[in-house]
Amino acid sequence: AIDAEELDRNPRLDLAEKILSAEETLQFEAAENKELAFLTFWVLKEAEAKLTGEGLRIYPNHTAFSLDDPRIQEIDGCIVAIIEE
Repeated sequence: AIDAEELDRNPRLDLAEKILSAEETLQFEAAENKELAFLTFWVLKEAEAKLTGEGLRIYPNHTAFSLDDPRIQEIDGCIVAIIEE
């Protein structure tokens, strides 16, 4: 599954407290670039939701992703998560 967001997007950082797990929140708060950190977690969560078929019917704050996840790439001005089974 794949998800991408444009890097110049201005994410709603106030949603971080609802969508990030405790482990992710610690990484987010320590990040120099909060927008990039938020988008990184967001694309990982979206890609996983697509893979599992769960979708985002509830806040996806049960994950334990890392900002240095190797499934993250920057492609053509976008941050991209590719998660395979």
